[in-house]
Amino acid sequence: MQFQEALEVRWLAAAAVLIGSLSSRVAAQVPQFIRGDVNRDGQVTLSDVSYLFDFRYLGGPAPGCMDAADTDDNGAFDTIGIADMAYLLGWLFRSASIPLLPSPFGMPGEDPTADGLNCARAGFDPPGRPLPGFDMLMLGRRAVARGARAELFLHATTAKPIECFSIAYRVDKSRARRIAVDFDGTEFPTALQGQFETSAAFRFAVVPSADRRYDLLIAGAIFVLKAAGGPGAPYQRVQFAATQGPLEATKLLRVTFDVPRDAPRGTGAVFLPPEDDDLLVAGSFVHGVKNEYGVIDLDFPGSNTLVTPVPTQIIVDGEQFLRGDANSDRVVNIADASSTLAFLFLGGPPPVCMDLGDSNDDGVLNIADPSYTLGYLFLGSAAPPPPGPLLCGYDEEGDQLEVCESDYCQ
Repeated sequence: MQFQEALEVRWLAAAAVLIGSLSSRVAAQVPQFIRGDVNRDGQVTLSDVSYLFDFRYLGGPAPGCMDAADTDDNGAFDTIGIADMAYLLGWLFRSASIPLLPSPFGMPGEDPTADGLNCARAGFDPPGRPLPGFDMLMLGRRAVARGARAELFLHATTAKPIECFSIAYRVDKSRARRIAVDFDGTEFPTALQGQFETSAAFRFAVVPSADRRYDLLIAGAIFVLKAAGGPGAPYQRVQFAATQGPLEATKLLRVTFDVPRDAPRGTGAVFLPPEDDDLLVAGSFVHGVKNEYGVIDLDFPGSNTLVTPVPTQIIVDGEQFLRGDANSDRVVNIADASSTLAFLFLGGPPPVCMDLGDSNDDGVLNIADPSYTLGYLFLGSAAPPPPGPLLCGYDEEGDQLEVCESDYCQ
């Protein structure tokens, strides 16, 4: 009897394992996906919108999971019009009416609403490591005055052409307000700037950061333009420097802002990488607008790579100085070359600020600087770069040397 009971227990255990195995197989056959992850890289970014553009207007491949492309979850992927694309853009750029994409979102899951769409290729393929040789920086004049309107440019350097990109920056509200983004002075053709800025392929927003000292700047562009012909006209990709590559410090966006009259004086990081909490505040949940760009890939449009922006510093009312005046007597002469040589080789005192002695403005104080000063004074060589040796001014380009913040020119 005891043997029979033991046998029954074994049979029950085996049956439970078999049922569990069958159940897991059935569950595994239920497609799991992330809503909005059209290109199946496990993230929801601007590249997914670009993928939809390619499919809808440019003959690109169909999404492997139509359910993922049905961003508004109305049970139909909108092949006519741009409803799903517009919905995804609205979420990416924090439309008040779209606080969160419909489930499953954030992590892969099953579609909670039954519809006729399918997921021929569910799941996702991680995008892999960033491509080498890519850089994205906010650059421009470092010295700005209180109460002035300032500008910086987003520069990209990469061996690949760019199909789309998006950025997210924390912005120090004490030094930058009334932020705007446009294409003036960039690589974008002047004749197309206005048309592109009013298209669905370009968005920017300034929203509160998780830290109240900052705002969050979100901006993105897909290099697709609606052709002439009014509503419903097809879209076309625009071919110009940024969409052809390779790029070397190519200007993609212009960011303008006001420097408050009560801004703190001196050097400060104005545009900084966002924190995870910032993206939550911006409505991005787990995945969302991060700093990424897409490369044109004929086999897989909308592919993207994530990058992290570096902080951008500016000098608010930074002190003015004369370039080459190493001994800070407000005149550039042979005594300055002697002062620099004494500091470098004889243990003499350093300049009041290192920029004073950096006569050739290469960001390094070395023997080349007194040589440059002497060449200017006695050999007719070029004058020291801005602000120059004659009139007080700012170090407009900036470098790694100590910034002049004394009352030197006052």
